[in-house]
Amino acid sequence: MKNNNFYDEKNDILSLHNGFSNNDIFKSNIEAGNIILDLSDKGNIVGIEIMEASDLFDISELKNISEMKFEANKNNKWINVNIIIDNFNKKSITVPSEINVIA
Repeated sequence: MKNNNFYDEKNDILSLHNGFSNNDIFKSNIEAGNIILDLSDKGNIVGIEIMEASDLFDISELKNISEMKFEANKNNKWINVNIIIDNFNKKSITVPSEINVIA
């Protein structure tokens, strides 16, 4: 699966997906408020959906996205996610977020 990143303005959802490696398949989701993380069977975070994205980002920035990606690291207690958005105005936005994992 290739990268699939987009902003759905009608539903106010920001979706970022890094795609699966050849031997990864979808396993489950982790929901933390308005953020949903997609996990592979190898435990890798391969996708993020942010509901009500305009609560976290300026709507004008979301409408002018030229490129976006995310980086995610996790351990048994937390998941750290950085979302990097570049827009056509040559502005780069990085949003760090830490999600506590309930054991």
